[in-house]
Amino acid sequence: IGLVAFIGCSEDDLVKPTPSPEAPEGTQGVYFPKTNKSAFEFMPVDPTEFELTIARSKSEGAVDVPLTQEVNDDNVFNVPASVSFAAGETEVKFKVTFPNAEEGTKYNLKLSVAGDQYVNPYVEGVPYVETNVTRVKWEALAKPMVFIEGGFMTVWGGIDPVPVYVNA
Repeated sequence: IGLVAFIGCSEDDLVKPTPSPEAPEGTQGVYFPKTNKSAFEFMPVDPTEFELTIARSKSEGAVDVPLTQEVNDDNVFNVPASVSFAAGETEVKFKVTFPNAEEGTKYNLKLSVAGDQYVNPYVEGVPYVETNVTRVKWEALAKPMVFIEGGFMTVWGGIDPVPVYVNA
């Protein structure tokens, strides 16, 4: 049966794929590497800034790449309008600040790059990055908590536990 089915097929029955379009001429192949963090969490005393990385597959010539803010919750993020690659550079870090971010609120940010001169659809990375930032909000508890010093060592180490009241 297999032999009959095999003989019954002809080369005309084969599906011939249509070729994909060529990459745009002179494109820089700009993308955001996977090494960028998808979430940041900062203590209230931490600086209100972080760095993101943008890369390109071509290193010839200097180029300025415009950034588009697709999502910027409450307009809290200050993002540069463009990122500059020097000749020979394939990866650049840029700083994002959020000086007016409230504590205890999660803010989303999505940046992208568009245009045939910048984006090559066949590059491994994606031409956008999504991340979020939360500044931790600490709240004091009304009643003190009991903290036990040496809690794990009491069973195996022979150390007597020392309970202490602490404000948290």
